[in-house]
Amino acid sequence: MSPPDSDFVARFLLEELDIRGAFVRLGEAWRRMQDKRSYAATVRDLLGEMTATAVLIGSNLKQPGRLSFQLKGHGPIRLSRHRLHRATAPARHGTGRA
Repeated sequence: MSPPDSDFVARFLLEELDIRGAFVRLGEAWRRMQDKRSYAATVRDLLGEMTATAVLIGSNLKQPGRLSFQLKGHGPIRLSRHRLHRATAPARHGTGRA
């Protein structure tokens, strides 16, 4: 098991239920993203969710490249844009670094 402050993606498969999934832990990287910033709770929560989403998507990219996505809503945050740049292809084993 990784230390609690580490960043990682762990994949899992429940064959009997035909369910695949992944668990993302944002430890030190998440703390550095928030360092010296005082985001409102709504912004902080959305940023955390979108960071985890970007990590999941990025960990599944098979080739180096860029990915951009945008979310629009009608709540307190109406537009959110995110970019992911993967300089190298991911490792070919079950668990990779976030």
